[in-house]
Amino acid sequence: MRKRIGAWILCGALAAALVWGFFGLGRASSGEESALRQGLIYLYLGFPREAAALLAQAREAGPPEPELGLAFSLSLEALGRPDEAAAALEALAASFPAEAQNERAALQALEAIFLEAAGDRKRAEEKYRQALESSPRLAVAHRRLALVLWARGEKEEALWHLRRSVEESPEYLAAWLERGRLSRSLDRREESKASYEAVLRLDPGNEEAKAALKELAGS
Repeated sequence: MRKRIGAWILCGALAAALVWGFFGLGRASSGEESALRQGLIYLYLGFPREAAALLAQAREAGPPEPELGLAFSLSLEALGRPDEAAAALEALAASFPAEAQNERAALQALEAIFLEAAGDRKRAEEKYRQALESSPRLAVAHRRLALVLWARGEKEEALWHLRRSVEESPEYLAAWLERGRLSRSLDRREESKASYEAVLRLDPGNEEAKAALKELAGS
């Protein structure tokens, strides 16, 4: 599971770096761009220690840049240092101008994921809420906050956030599955049934959804 999350985050970082560069949003110099590319390659190949050293050196050479800051944070997370990765993301988010709300929100959500990995659910919840204040349509923040609330027994609020998550991202398979499970635990049979049917539309072979619908139909 951790490897899948790490791969997803790394793909996001690569995409972010390309978008920032293409639209001129990043300000990295040619030397920093080279360090960024090398660092991301090291991360992809499974050498986070080398990536972290290279990216840290590049960041010390001049003012922190968005792409380098993000890649450096990812390398720390890959080294099993999620608390330090979260701190690096917090500093990066603070460097964005106030009008860049969506970018700040995405970084805050990623920081919250790292805080969860570090075992700090309280701060993670605060960051998810901050992210949603800036970007209320951020589906991943709704889903991750729902899981934090669910683990604490606050099922009604958790279900509300799962509803928002699939509303904002109708193809978000994980959120549909979790909405099905949670609504079923609350005896919201129709909502659970609709959620599992949505899962099968996205993933026709999903065994969990098939079994849940069979049980719901027979009980």
